[in-house]
Amino acid sequence: MKLYAIGVGPGAPDLITVRAAGILRRVPVIFCPRTAMGTTSQALTVIRLCLDQNRQQIVELTFPMEKEQDELAAHWEEAASELMAHLVRHGEGAFVALGDVSLYCTFTYLRPFLEADHPELEIEVVPGIPSFSAMAASLGMSYGQGDDKIAMLPATFAPDRLARVLRDFDTVILMKIHRVLDDVLDTLERLNLTEHATFMTRCGMPDQEVVYDVRTLRGTRPSYFSIILVSKSTRPRVAAPAMPPKMGSVSAPTSTASPMRAEAPSKTGGKLFLVGFGPGNHDHLTFKAQAAIEEAEVVIGYSTYIRLVRDLLNGKEVHCTGMTEELARAAKAVGLAYAGRKVALLSSGDVGIYGMAGPTFEILKSRGWRKGCGVEVEVIPGITALSACGSILGAPLGHDFAAISLSDLLTPWELIVRRLEAAARADFIIALYNPKSGRRTEQIVEARRILLTYRRPDTPVGIVKSGLRKGEHVVLTTLDDLLNHEIGMLTTILVGNTTTFTYEGLMITPRGYQHKYDLDNLEGAATVAEEP
Repeated sequence: MKLYAIGVGPGAPDLITVRAAGILRRVPVIFCPRTAMGTTSQALTVIRLCLDQNRQQIVELTFPMEKEQDELAAHWEEAASELMAHLVRHGEGAFVALGDVSLYCTFTYLRPFLEADHPELEIEVVPGIPSFSAMAASLGMSYGQGDDKIAMLPATFAPDRLARVLRDFDTVILMKIHRVLDDVLDTLERLNLTEHATFMTRCGMPDQEVVYDVRTLRGTRPSYFSIILVSKSTRPRVAAPAMPPKMGSVSAPTSTASPMRAEAPSKTGGKLFLVGFGPGNHDHLTFKAQAAIEEAEVVIGYSTYIRLVRDLLNGKEVHCTGMTEELARAAKAVGLAYAGRKVALLSSGDVGIYGMAGPTFEILKSRGWRKGCGVEVEVIPGITALSACGSILGAPLGHDFAAISLSDLLTPWELIVRRLEAAARADFIIALYNPKSGRRTEQIVEARRILLTYRRPDTPVGIVKSGLRKGEHVVLTTLDDLLNHEIGMLTTILVGNTTTFTYEGLMITPRGYQHKYDLDNLEGAATVAEEP
């Protein structure tokens, strides 16, 4: 068996290599990564003219955009198994991806699983033109000359690390800027490098766009296929169409100064279910949530959530995206409901607690939705992580508690700090959501420091990963020992108050009955009360 891993270039069909085109015309099966929201793969669009769909099979594989390593591994392994099932039947096939297949490509993660489980498989890598080379060519500039030092890196680097690279190198190519554009612009302005930066999105594609004054991009959300090229030695020589100020990013309205016009549904009868499906184990899915999923024609969710309920989705139109794509999911769901479809938008836990209900109603408000307008919206609650983890640990939430997310993606860290201090000072039991991610590693350290100002080092702490679903891992520890255990985005942390204690491996916070009643004599009192 043989698999070709083929880079198809930046997005223009005429930039595919002759060797790649020859292989693509010959092999019986083509594999390509599925894009966000289940739309057609861009790589597949590029190679259409090379294919004969009457003879060749096209298999789209779903790859999530997330950071949790164990969740990712499960996806890679599943994709590898699906790919191999087709290769066994056909003997050979080709995996295609934009740019060069060895550079920030999904195949890089898939290959180790293929090689580990199928040593008999022969893999040949066919290189392609990377997007930054096509960008430099399009702009008529070189990105390296003489003794220039050149760096290429994801813009998701921490700002201080990114600043060091920008200071030390003559040319810097910034990939994956779509989620951190404003942070990148801040760094460029601080280093006086905005005049040396050029932005390009969808290089080589029909809708390629260029921005020479990157400051005009602030507040926009560019395509995933976007690059910033920073060159201290050369500037673009070829004029290209400038990009419009806004790039179709989805955001809620920030002002109510002008009246909002209600948008009428293109077709009435649409229904939008906002579904909380609980921890992910079907034993804890409500009948109401299951009925909503069954009634829906279309199901939309974060890729990990879709995987948790995939056995309920047979015959459904399914759209999934990765982390930080909440507004895109909400906009898609609302748009389909406005077109008369029945749509289920999924959240794990409870849909109204750090879930999809909030952003969806923001999108609905921006479109002028009203009750009775022809689009029905129903919110279906689920068991939240707070309750699920509490049940696993025993009774840690027996008194007043607060839930605080440590993610500063949407909330300024300074505000999170004030909330942590207020909750700790008031002796709330504290549930920490989103405590740590691949890029956010210091927030949990700072949170622990703040809590230790108000709590004893031996305060009980429960750490629950993937509570009440596959992969569950539970640790009962102390606030002092908190950082010595594995913590990630799938973790919920419960920090006890000053009365919380542990007993028989459980975490318990008393309600206060012991101060009002004689607990030792309650059994006798109950017996007397039951006598006729």
